[in-house]
Parts: sequence; structure tokens; C-alpha cells
Amino acid sequence: MIYNVNKYRNLMRKEMIDAPQDERFLIELIRKELSNNSIPIKQLIELKKEIDKALKILQDEMQENMIKELRQKAEANGISLESFSEKIIKEITPKPTKPETNKNPPKYKNPNSEETWSGYGRKPSWLKELLLSGKKLDDFKI
Repeated sequence: MIYNVNKYRNLMRKEMIDAPQDERFLIELIRKELSNNSIPIKQLIELKKEIDKALKILQDEMQENMIKELRQKAEANGISLESFSEKIIKEITPKPTKPETNKNPPKYKNPNSEETWSGYGRKPSWLKELLLSGKKLDDFKI
């Protein structure tokens, strides 16, 4: 890659003094550099790829260091890291939700509509009316 790393480091340091801590700063910096024709966009894309690779390596190293530290702390306290990690996994794993089930399934159905009754609690008004008209409860069994 053909670009002056020190020039961009110095430019970043100089600009970072007053720069807001968000991506707008980087966009403006890139626009400024592109308008000066100091670095082609193709090289910026290559630079981004290199930065992404470097960040991935850095993250992996940080994770490895954190695991080492946790292992040392766990061993110092007589805790196995495996049991500790199992507890963490249990804690962060979402609990399965039970599907909503009707504890008392319907036993009786209104012949004139979709209304039902489980046989528990007060009789619904539709059933009372039908029973008063001379019908029997067993006539409505499902």
C-alpha cells in the first residue's frame, strides 16, 4: 500500500484535539483527504480492510487475556472455570416459555355459537337459558 502512515497519524492527532467522538469526524477527514487527492479511495478501502483485520486480532487477544485472568482468579479461589462458565451460560440463556394451555378444557358447547364452558364455575347465561327451555346438560357435551 502506498501511503504515508506518519502523515495520517499526525493528521489524526491534530484533528482529534477538537474532533467530536463520532463517525462524522472520520467522514469529514476522509472527505478532506479525498478532496486534496492525497490518497485514492481504493487505498482507503484497502486500509479499512487492514484495520478491520487488526481489530479482529486485537479483540481475539483481549478475549484470550480475559479468559486467562478469569481462569487465574477462579483457580485462586478454588473455583473451576468450567462450572463458573456453566452458571453464566445458564444465567444468560433465555428461559423457555410454556405455551399457554387451558387448564380446564371446554366440556360443553353452545349449539348456536362457538361459546363453550369447562363445567367449572358459574354456568354461563347461554347454558342457563337452554336448560330453562327444557334441555339437559348432557345435550351440550363436547
